[in-house]
Amino acid sequence: VEHADSGSLFHRHQLLCLLAVARGDHERADLLLNRALADPALTRLYSSDARPVLVAGALAQRVRLSHGTGEDLRQRVAARQAELAAADAALGVDGPLDQAWQIMLHALIEDDGWDRAAAAWRELGQPYELALSLFHGARVALAAGDRPGGTARLREAAQLAEDLGAAPLAREIALLGRPRPAQDGLTERERDVLRLIAEGLSNRQIAARLHISPSTAGVHVSHILTKLGAATRTEAAVIAFHEGLAGSATT
Repeated sequence: VEHADSGSLFHRHQLLCLLAVARGDHERADLLLNRALADPALTRLYSSDARPVLVAGALAQRVRLSHGTGEDLRQRVAARQAELAAADAALGVDGPLDQAWQIMLHALIEDDGWDRAAAAWRELGQPYELALSLFHGARVALAAGDRPGGTARLREAAQLAEDLGAAPLAREIALLGRPRPAQDGLTERERDVLRLIAEGLSNRQIAARLHISPSTAGVHVSHILTKLGAATRTEAAVIAFHEGLAGSATT
């Protein structure tokens, strides 16, 4: 009974962590991971119950890295990844499904081995995990200059996400696959505003930081969204991080 109750609790941790990631609430996702890692019951679970929670936590760390900057963030993420790797090492491997979770966990921690993860999920007929592995494999391929390989992975991932109705993942795939925006189309002041949007600042906060009026900040934001083809500030921030436009704004 204790095992069944613990398994249900950790399944809830996994789902809540993934929901926080989908909503862009990376700090809550990390808090949920912290609770799971601190629970002694983690080591008493079957690995097939425990490892999906570790994967959800590792995914949260990967997303934090892709949406943030700074040495402090990298160090905090590295510490979390080390905790996840240690927890994984304490578990056995309970069959092909658990092995697939382990492969994906290692891929998330090391940002490598995505094709192996995709192959494992394809073999098991798990479309969402396959789409996620293909997405990250595409990201790594594109960063390495392999546009044909990245595009092929993205195309399959996009179709899977569409079939599943996985809207958050579909948006990330679309952003990764879009042509690079015409960065020269942004003025220097618009670049400053975009960097502050990426920090999560409101128009009023941007105005205070740049010593301009809130209405002027709002005009800059509108121009930025139009030039980047972004529907929302959040999408503009994602584009900024993907395109290397985030950073310190001048004042």
